[in-house]
Amino acid sequence: MGLSFAGFQAGSVGLLYLAVEPFVRRYWPDSLISWMRMVNGRLRDPLAASHLLVGVSAGVVTTLLTAAVVWATNGLTDENGIVWSLSGARFLFGNL
Repeated sequence: MGLSFAGFQAGSVGLLYLAVEPFVRRYWPDSLISWMRMVNGRLRDPLAASHLLVGVSAGVVTTLLTAAVVWATNGLTDENGIVWSLSGARFLFGNL
């Protein structure tokens, strides 16, 4: 069962990449260039560093907003939300 689930997830990610890659290549070629520079270890390149900084900043802002919502609601949200989000997209969207 676990092997079939892992294969399904790998196939889904592969299909998602095949679907999104031409769009990204046409409209955001800089992101592919910076990605290849980061993979090659050239993190000091200005283009790669700027995209890395934007990604890290977006992650920090998302985490802070999530913490602010938890603080503002004083834990009034359902405790099982974390469990549902880890169970899969079907349970997460069902809960929402």
